[in-house]
Amino acid sequence: MSGGTTKGTPAASVILSRRRNLSMSATDYLILFSGVTLEILIVARGYVARLYRTYPFFFGYIAYVLLMNLAQFILRKIGLPHYVVTYWVLEAGAIVCAFLVLWEIFRQTFSATHSLNRIAKRFVLWLLFSESILVLSFGTHSGPFFSQLERKVGLLQASWLALMLLLAGYYRVPLGRNVRGMAFGYGIYVAISISNFAAYELTESFLPFWRYIHPLSYLAALVLWTWGLWFYSPNPPIHTTEIPAPVADEMRAKWSSLRVALKRIIGL
Repeated sequence: MSGGTTKGTPAASVILSRRRNLSMSATDYLILFSGVTLEILIVARGYVARLYRTYPFFFGYIAYVLLMNLAQFILRKIGLPHYVVTYWVLEAGAIVCAFLVLWEIFRQTFSATHSLNRIAKRFVLWLLFSESILVLSFGTHSGPFFSQLERKVGLLQASWLALMLLLAGYYRVPLGRNVRGMAFGYGIYVAISISNFAAYELTESFLPFWRYIHPLSYLAALVLWTWGLWFYSPNPPIHTTEIPAPVADEMRAKWSSLRVALKRIIGL
């Protein structure tokens, strides 16, 4: 903080402003209660339709965010002295839990026992590990630790999701309504979040818009998740034959070459 101006990410600026004034506008209340209502609806529908048994990681994330939102609202209303610190601790937990959504998409998309999917699964896991090292260690920015973490992890999650969808399309893995809803909903949310960070880096005048665009993007994700997981619609079965031996050998050779190249890039 320099000269009375908050530096760092838009999330940090919003939270620091709330530390000085914990009041919420009518729009804030509307967004908050709309989000909580949709989260309750998703959790309730998942319980009634028993979807939580098939997608436990996804519903675990929704349950955490629902409880987090309720806790933040209550702590704000009672005027907790260290509300900002508590807020960031809960947000850090949400950042970690968001990987549960990506893992749910991953394990549902590449869960078949076919040899093609086994190769794709190993390929994706290694690339995700490599991307994690590159993104989390790349560059330093001014601002609070949690806001830096939110920015880097958001970029990492977006690249993970894009990679999984590209490989699913390349290998022609069919996606059911449930997985499509999870993937597209989270994709919209994380894409808009990254765009907001980029816009704020260009000009701090974007901050008032970010305050509403960011939560509205999450509401859009909740709407897509409600649609996508209203009833059980898994991925269609993959009807393929076994990969011919020459093709399998060629794919293993390319995989080995790519793994060696990635090790050189990240210095392992």
